[in-house]
Amino acid sequence: MDIRELRTLIAVADCGSFAAAAETLGLSQSSVSMHMRHVEERFQVELFDRSTRPPTLSAAGRAFVERARQVVDSYRELEEGFGAASRRPRVTLRIGVVPTLVGGLLSHALARLRSSHPTLRVTVETGLSHELEPLVARNRIDCALIAEPERVQASLRWSACAEEPLVVIAPLSVEGETDDEVLGAAPFIRFKRFAWAARLIDEELERRCIAVDSPMEVDSLEGIAGLVAQGLGVSVIPHGATSRALPDGVRAVPFGRPPVKRTLGLLERAGTPRSEAAEALFQALRGLSDPQ
Repeated sequence: MDIRELRTLIAVADCGSFAAAAETLGLSQSSVSMHMRHVEERFQVELFDRSTRPPTLSAAGRAFVERARQVVDSYRELEEGFGAASRRPRVTLRIGVVPTLVGGLLSHALARLRSSHPTLRVTVETGLSHELEPLVARNRIDCALIAEPERVQASLRWSACAEEPLVVIAPLSVEGETDDEVLGAAPFIRFKRFAWAARLIDEELERRCIAVDSPMEVDSLEGIAGLVAQGLGVSVIPHGATSRALPDGVRAVPFGRPPVKRTLGLLERAGTPRSEAAEALFQALRGLSDPQ
């Protein structure tokens, strides 16, 4: 079996869908599906519950992914050890990223990075900002792409590299030209409260005394967009030039006066020089969206 198929499986588990994994890995969605079928056939295990859309990992699939991570880590150590012995070391960049940036900004940056550094190995681990911080601090990952934190612990440093505007999204049937008009015309689908983007949204709503009716709280941008596309409400989400296209039947209105943006950057260990690979990633991110 090709080790790449296990890496594809891990990407599906980390990214949450076949489509997001395909974007992150630079593969077609059909290639990702084929890899998953090969793994299931080879090990005679049903990795996914395909009655859901998108398919979700089954209990057996979750257990298999954890074993696959061990195999991939061991294979990486073997590769790097052999490379050092033969004086041809392979450089690996271990990146952490919040889920909302995997299929957009990060995937575009990695595509640029692949063209300029074709031999660079990249691993991607997803998590919320507070989950990625200790991984950076303990050198489990080299850097993390996250929104600007309220505070940065002394052992870490955060460097801004991109900006992403927040927009109100609404079904075409909802009337209103400005953000406050649209927000007042339908139920509000709230982005998960513990995400830093949610803090920016709540601060702007409170500053402008915009009251919203928020019966639903969702932790996925794709999920929010899907609910809005079905006419179930309106929402505020980060949506920039590198974000995925909004579903049909959904329009966007700038959010905030002046427009609110979330600043994104790399979180790294303080007191250590940035590696050549991390610097290349940083420059690729800046090239996609340079903060003003």
